[in-house]
Amino acid sequence: MKVGHYFEGRGYFYLMHLSYGTYTEDDREEHWNYARDNSLIGLDLPDEVPKNWNAMSNSAKQSLRLRRPHWFEHFEMFCNEMKVDDVVVAANGQNSILGIGKVNKPQYEYCKELSEKRIFFDHVRSIKWDRAQNYDKRIQLSTPLKGFDRTLLKVKANTRFWKILSDVDLF
Repeated sequence: MKVGHYFEGRGYFYLMHLSYGTYTEDDREEHWNYARDNSLIGLDLPDEVPKNWNAMSNSAKQSLRLRRPHWFEHFEMFCNEMKVDDVVVAANGQNSILGIGKVNKPQYEYCKELSEKRIFFDHVRSIKWDRAQNYDKRIQLSTPLKGFDRTLLKVKANTRFWKILSDVDLF
């Protein structure tokens, strides 16, 4: 089966970058294991978004929008645009896929203790993983996702990333 099977009949999917910034490779694996085992995806920016996104003031959100527009977009997509049955592809950087699943709850949750304890991210969404690889068995991409340098991206039909991922064999 190919990854594109999950996109059939859809006009978009979400590509979630799970390379975890400056964390070590061991931290990345631990974070992925937590995401896989707890059926979650996550996002955080604790210094800028220290509470539930939807409880933040409009002025705080607009400040973030002006200073860090990509992060404003990430939080809006993650917290307000994603909906039940949206497909999410979890990528480890630009070179491999960790999992493919669907959002399975309408609301996102804010769990500050996850990031405080460095377990995971504090903004989380519930995912039903259809395919979740062990970290050491992640699916390597023959064509890297060059230019995918965001944490979260809404990939529209027939775009470059759509085409690259559609042809990836899962087995």
